[in-house]
Amino acid sequence: MEMEYINENTIRVFIDTDDLIERGISFMDIMSNQNEVEHFFMSILEEVDVSQKFQHTEAITFQVMPKRNGIDLYISKGFGDDNEEDSAFQQLMETIGELEDEDKAKTNERQNVLDGFAKQEADKKEKATSAETEAPRVPREITLVFRIFEDFIAFARDFKDEFAQVDLYLYNESYFALIKFEANELTDDEIEDLISFAEEYAEVSALNAGLIRERGTEIARGNASVQIRRAFG
Repeated sequence: MEMEYINENTIRVFIDTDDLIERGISFMDIMSNQNEVEHFFMSILEEVDVSQKFQHTEAITFQVMPKRNGIDLYISKGFGDDNEEDSAFQQLMETIGELEDEDKAKTNERQNVLDGFAKQEADKKEKATSAETEAPRVPREITLVFRIFEDFIAFARDFKDEFAQVDLYLYNESYFALIKFEANELTDDEIEDLISFAEEYAEVSALNAGLIRERGTEIARGNASVQIRRAFG
């Protein structure tokens, strides 16, 4: 629940839906059950009017404005004769109208900012897509899956791994080689040749390398092909 003094005669209290539920009252009660709603409004006044400027005033009016997530409750005091009451009520309605206009302006401003960010992101994605279309990039990292260990041994014997880092994991009864190529040392054509060679022994896996590292069992790291080649010839 949020409260602010609009002026010396008016308090605005925003009561969200959760507050209404906690206090055992619904919007339909506010619209139809006069006795219950008067008690509810007075309890709200006692809670928010810490300065007690309103509580001992004989003439108090309550104005309810529905909001998306609750209600705005306007509490006004100081009405005397009928003319004064009409004037004060008119002033209250004008104040509410001005506040609603401010809320709409702020909402529109926020939406414009969000639309601007969305357009910037869309433009970035469009440029990135265009760049990829114009010049397809060779992947610098691939994940290979070997169904049996002997296939990885055969691969390791002939794989030119001077400028490649190879991590080997066991996951779901298959062997996964996470290969990272050193782009500064290899051309795109050379990387493509190495990938083509690797695909003669294994399949490129769609599984994420991070998942393999997290859930798999590490067999060799960094230079797995070298270690296996030395161990098995």
